[in-house]
Amino acid sequence: MGYKVKSYRQPKLTSTKFNFIRILFLINILLLSTASISQNKSDGTDLYYDVLKNNTVIGQIHAVKKNNSAATEYIIESNVNLEMMVVDFKIYSIVRAAFSEGQLLQSSLVRKVNGKEKVNLKINRSDDKYILHEASSVKTISEKILYTTACLMSMEPLNIVRIFSENLKQFITVKMVKPHMYELQLPDGNKHTYYYENGICVWAKVSTSISDAMFRLKR
Repeated sequence: MGYKVKSYRQPKLTSTKFNFIRILFLINILLLSTASISQNKSDGTDLYYDVLKNNTVIGQIHAVKKNNSAATEYIIESNVNLEMMVVDFKIYSIVRAAFSEGQLLQSSLVRKVNGKEKVNLKINRSDDKYILHEASSVKTISEKILYTTACLMSMEPLNIVRIFSENLKQFITVKMVKPHMYELQLPDGNKHTYYYENGICVWAKVSTSISDAMFRLKR
């Protein structure tokens, strides 16, 4: 699904603008159009969301959970059209995570802005650690990863206190603020809120110092 981009000349993203784009799609944040919830015992779930800013739909999110004998895979894919300072940014993002026996096997994050790749991260488990590859950078994480932002739409984080953010490449705190409502606490002091029914996210509020956005499940 595509969105028209106005024919303005694209300026170089400032750190403030790009930080907002990154935070907006934390929950691996992050396609598709008209749909409703469908569930299949063997295939998992497909969930579709509108992305809203100031009560206006600016994009779509498709969250998938796939079950097979080898692993359970979570995917969040999104297309969003964001206007900042009279310039349109067409933002595509996809985050994937595969789990086996409750532990992450591998994960990836790709983000494109106006068709140009800005992020390409791969995470692979190797023995008792994880190797993170992004461009020429390599990072190692020794702690077990049991839940990542790729899971946020399809699985309520019951009894989870820390989740791994593919976007931030680090663990962040999550806490239950009331039954089925959770708050993610980001390193910059901002907080995101997720609300669940029957184990799936029905809405989320993403708050930053610049703007707020909502994810709302299509029914």
